[in-house]
Amino acid sequence: MPVGMSEPVRVFVSYSHDSVTHKERVLALANRLRHEGVDAHIDAYEDSPPQGWPSWMSEQVRDAAFVLVVCTQTYYRRLTGQERDGAGLGARWEGNIITQAIYDRGGKNEKFIPVFFDPADRASIPEFLKGATHYDLSSDEGYEHLYRRLTQQPRVVRPSLGAIRNLGTSSAPLIDVSAAHEEHSLGKQSSAPHSESTPLTDDRELILLGAQLSEPAWLHALSIEEDAKITITALPTSPEQRMLLESFTKHRSRVIYLAYGLTALQGRLDEVRRRRDRGVDVFTLSLVPGEFANGGGLTEMATTNYSADDIAELRARRLLLDENLPGTLAHGRKGGDQLLETLVAGYPGSVSIARSPLPPLFESLGRDLSARFLDAARLVAVLWLRATGTVEHVLKLELEFVGQDGLSVNFHGVRRKVYTNREAPHILVEGVCPLL
Repeated sequence: MPVGMSEPVRVFVSYSHDSVTHKERVLALANRLRHEGVDAHIDAYEDSPPQGWPSWMSEQVRDAAFVLVVCTQTYYRRLTGQERDGAGLGARWEGNIITQAIYDRGGKNEKFIPVFFDPADRASIPEFLKGATHYDLSSDEGYEHLYRRLTQQPRVVRPSLGAIRNLGTSSAPLIDVSAAHEEHSLGKQSSAPHSESTPLTDDRELILLGAQLSEPAWLHALSIEEDAKITITALPTSPEQRMLLESFTKHRSRVIYLAYGLTALQGRLDEVRRRRDRGVDVFTLSLVPGEFANGGGLTEMATTNYSADDIAELRARRLLLDENLPGTLAHGRKGGDQLLETLVAGYPGSVSIARSPLPPLFESLGRDLSARFLDAARLVAVLWLRATGTVEHVLKLELEFVGQDGLSVNFHGVRRKVYTNREAPHILVEGVCPLL
């Protein structure tokens, strides 16, 4: 028995009686699963269940840990009510049970798995299952991938988390972001006049902090402590920074956005303290971490040709590389798939990504080819990748200048884990973002 499984996994196979050949290959699938330790159930094993076929099918769907939905044109036609009256009632009944079960869980699906024996039947996957991982059983490789999922034997296992390496501190001066840059909007060029930056000689970490996602302020933190709460100690270096921090003391419990390092979060402001230290104001903020309000289900929807993970990768490539969608002319504004554009960009009123925030940031910072822009760009990218639901964790984000108007990007992120028996999907993006 694989690690983590205390008893054989129960599986029900839902299919339509298309032909004798089709029924035989479905039966062979169930037999093979049983021979290999999976408690597979199928109607062919029953002559006449005493409770009647409708109740038997309902019980099978209810009691199974997984339901294999064998997709064919006939199954799809019967499921969608396009079959002639009186034909395929079993497939219709099971399809209705499955549809209702997914509806009752608010669209979340960890149980129902689309499979097919002919690659052409990929097009017959029901709409409510198109966002799920499917398995092509026409090859041994496809069967093995399915068997791994059913028996909790992933091909790639996430390594255990090691200890953080202590790299020490650097004596090199950090660069402050001037007041002109603090009012920078992530999606628009700042209208504030440009001014010279001021070098810092202590070790302060650049962070993004603000009450609005589209207009966070640049600050430097003296310290950041992570526990049940996030505690930030900041010393304002401009009147605008001081005004922002003072506004927090008057409006506690508000939701604010924070980004530092490779971390970004939306949290509730729990406590704000202000003290004077040798004539200088020092602010300490405590935040209770929360989840980003990024549209939830819409960011996990799929289309006929793109899974939710595919769409997340397209969103990451737009954020980091300023890429258009396949077949579009200009960031989805003309031509292309409008549904796909909506899923990539985000729904109206939410976090919307018409294009990458990095080129506008480069303009607002005076096209500065220095570490200042790289530090700021990294925080902006991390914040947007997290706030849009593109990834749940950012593992790596390396940025380097390429010439005078290019930004080399090397990104590795991990999506939200949807299935308990499946590793969370990873997104890798490499390329060059044009800054001008």
